[in-house]
Amino acid sequence: MRFNHRGHGGKQKDRAIIFVLLCFSLCPLWLIVSGQARAAQEGLEMPQDRIRAPKLRGARGWLNTDKPLTLAALKGKVVLLDFWTYGCINCMHIIPDLKKLEKKYPNELVVIGVHSAKFANEKETENIRRIILRYEIEHPIVNDADFAIWNAYAVDSWPTRYLIDPAGYVIGRLKGEGGYEALDQAIAQTIADFRKRGELNEAPLKLVLEKAKVGDLPLSAAGVSRQDSGGCEERSFVHCRLRSQSDCDRETRRHADRDDWHGCAWRRRWLVRSRDILSAARHGA
Repeated sequence: MRFNHRGHGGKQKDRAIIFVLLCFSLCPLWLIVSGQARAAQEGLEMPQDRIRAPKLRGARGWLNTDKPLTLAALKGKVVLLDFWTYGCINCMHIIPDLKKLEKKYPNELVVIGVHSAKFANEKETENIRRIILRYEIEHPIVNDADFAIWNAYAVDSWPTRYLIDPAGYVIGRLKGEGGYEALDQAIAQTIADFRKRGELNEAPLKLVLEKAKVGDLPLSAAGVSRQDSGGCEERSFVHCRLRSQSDCDRETRRHADRDDWHGCAWRRRWLVRSRDILSAARHGA
């Protein structure tokens, strides 16, 4: 009579084989979970299902473009919606990141700022235009004063960014500041995928910028006699333009010496530039 004595060593070998097989069977799931965790750490939330991006409806007006934009008309472009309001400092902090992305993907990416105002004065299109000029924002801005687009995208905080693929479906959502690397990586991958499929529109998007409508005179950004930046009174250079050059110089020095203008330091730069422009105009330069 024979007995099959495998012993303790045989059992350990069997367990090791089972463990290896189990690891291989779970490997794809492991990669998916780790990828989702990595994306979540970077702040980019990916939808589990394929979701078509809602239409951009209910706007009070558009800026930096001569006509309203639609996702249908932007088919073939990667679209980045930036939900912001100029009274939110965190929203202003990400403007440099948006500009970097626009510069890196000039023909493949369209950034659209969805301005959903927090306070009543921020709902005015003219006030938004001044901010656009001041911060040299050159992508289209839609005035979502009634929160129509905000609600359609279920946004609940500023800033929030939505990334949409060239077919009109949501790639992901990003809340708060930061996340440039995650957006950059997602945009690059999407562009590569749609370019291979021949579904990428790389024709330049023609825009009509606000600065082109009002000219290059810095007064456009400074505005004329309004209050903002924490209640600091903003003074236009229009009144100085009607007086002598010496008055302009005196006005510039007077404001340049005032370092207690919290949140209004940029105004000194406008005053100096305005003086230089007016001086050049008088001397025929």
